[in-house]
Amino acid sequence: MRFLMFNKVLEPYCPSSKQKCPVQIMQKLCRSSKIHLIKTTGLTLKQVFKFVETLNNPASVKIVHLVRGPRAIYNSRRKLNLCMVMIVVKYEHVALDTYNYAGKLNRSLNIEFTDNVTKFIRNHTSLPANVSDTDPYSTIKDSIKIPSKWTTELTVSKMKDVQNSCTEVLQT
Repeated sequence: MRFLMFNKVLEPYCPSSKQKCPVQIMQKLCRSSKIHLIKTTGLTLKQVFKFVETLNNPASVKIVHLVRGPRAIYNSRRKLNLCMVMIVVKYEHVALDTYNYAGKLNRSLNIEFTDNVTKFIRNHTSLPANVSDTDPYSTIKDSIKIPSKWTTELTVSKMKDVQNSCTEVLQT
């Protein structure tokens, strides 16, 4: 396999770089390793957290969430002519003006803006009195409060750290 050409740990154990390394050898190496690393793509963080919860010692797990800046993403995708089929939506704009943006999005996608869509938006953008907003996975949020929630939950020091670390992203 191609990855064996650069993998000095596996190379001595596998018969040939053109063949798959036997599963038994991979299992033995994995069990004897101090560090276990899994690279995933296409999983949501929610799925990753659910997986971690199934492990014997979830407290020992560290998650590295690799993200790319919007310019780099655009640059790698621009060759696919996605601009003709891609609609960019900024979360804060949708959250603060949901009905307007939903209407624009539906028109762009040639989807009818029905009473059911209106009802869904109403039910998911205003928090009923008996529902807590502490569940990070809940789809029901107070859409007016969420975009600016960080202004009351982050310290000034943390805000400055983010602004200094994410200058390029914040300018988009």
